[in-house]
Amino acid sequence: MKKILSITLLYAQFSFSQGIQFFEGTFEDALSKAKSEGKLVFVDAFTIWCGPCKWLSREVFPDEELGAFYNKNFISIQLDMERGEGIEFSEKYAVRAFPTLIFFEANGKEIHRLIGAREAARLLSETREIMIEDNRFASLKSRVESTDSPDKNDLRKYLIASGQQGKTEVGRMKKYLSQMNDEDWKDIEILELIVELSYESEDCSDIFTQSIFQNYHTIVSALEANPGYREQFDRFIYQKLAQSYSRKIDDNTFDHTNAENFIKRNKNLFNKKRIQLLAERLANKNQNNPGKLLSIDHLIFKKYEENPQVLNNAAWEIFKNPDASKKELKYALIWIRKSVNIDEKYYNTDTLAHLLFKAKKYKEAEKWAIRSIDHGKKEGEDITLTEILLTNIQSTANK
Repeated sequence: MKKILSITLLYAQFSFSQGIQFFEGTFEDALSKAKSEGKLVFVDAFTIWCGPCKWLSREVFPDEELGAFYNKNFISIQLDMERGEGIEFSEKYAVRAFPTLIFFEANGKEIHRLIGAREAARLLSETREIMIEDNRFASLKSRVESTDSPDKNDLRKYLIASGQQGKTEVGRMKKYLSQMNDEDWKDIEILELIVELSYESEDCSDIFTQSIFQNYHTIVSALEANPGYREQFDRFIYQKLAQSYSRKIDDNTFDHTNAENFIKRNKNLFNKKRIQLLAERLANKNQNNPGKLLSIDHLIFKKYEENPQVLNNAAWEIFKNPDASKKELKYALIWIRKSVNIDEKYYNTDTLAHLLFKAKKYKEAEKWAIRSIDHGKKEGEDITLTEILLTNIQSTANK
């Protein structure tokens, strides 16, 4: 209970310090206050264990420009979906992902929602859009569903709004896909929806993946100014190619021509050996051979993986396994050291310290635990668990 209370207070401290001013009261009280002041209501539906929720409170809601806009136009309230009235609110409004940001009229009618964390500039831009009634989901839905040939811009906005609510419609997305030109393929919000639908197939034969392949160079040219998203997009391409090749591994009669042709057209951009390793990792025939999967993972992470968070997550999974072998710990330490070398932060130095302790390398574990705590303080992280680890390392080493 003490731990939960401290997290809640920390959450509140971040939220109320500056930026968006959150109303202290019930949802009904917020609606009444909005009605009396001629405002809308904004609900931040969160949980105390949700990392992106805490990131929003710490990094986004305190933004001065965002706060000024929200304080002028909304009565804002935060509701914990697992406590108090948040439990009933969650059921009534079908909140299934966190954070969910919901916008209401003062009469309680929901007008729009956004799912997931986003930076302050993006959230402000999206919120400005929904201040115009024609851009709200309810209005867009009415216009798009009332005709077989909706306005292209309305259809675009509707698809994006649906996607933000976790409801991408395949039929209408295909309709929009048939109307897309080169400029439309540079639209990252639409691209994200197409990528999401592409993931629903297990190879490269679906219309969404084929369309992405056909417009690959146009997409990439638009992503030059966004290296972070470019990395995600290339990772997606590798995954789709590997899915197709893995099906070929399991069934030699499977036709993976679409993947083959894409690789031939872009042979200098994608590493065939990496694709083959990823395919072996996905192949059904290898799933009951943990030793082989570990060896494949090690080759992938050692030779090709450059994302420090991916390396950290893989190493942490091994740390969490109480039955991890010496070989697994050895590999995990190689991956986490690579992560730290790429971008040394609190999260990966903490993982390194934990793994070193588990491997009984106490002197080095102590060094990295101290270093991790220092990173955590500078980055504003909760370092409680790392401090506990340091105490355990020191007491174990002194026995």
